[in-house]
Amino acid sequence: MSEKLSSAFAVHMKSIEDDKNRTKDDERHQEKLAIEKDQLKELIRTNKHINLKFYLSLFFAFASLIVAIISILIN
Repeated sequence: MSEKLSSAFAVHMKSIEDDKNRTKDDERHQEKLAIEKDQLKELIRTNKHINLKFYLSLFFAFASLIVAIISILIN
């Protein structure tokens, strides 16, 4: 009888230890997700900045081309 109790107690303690480890793993996973989320936000912000610079340079290139064509047509 006492062997069954000690065995059941050992299983219960093992279960508690597994729950603690699982909780620690979940916390680490949440921390990793938070870091990855911050990195992704920064990457998106950087990408938007690069896209803005690209489209602005494209706009000015076409504006210069139009001005050049108009000046050629006038002369």
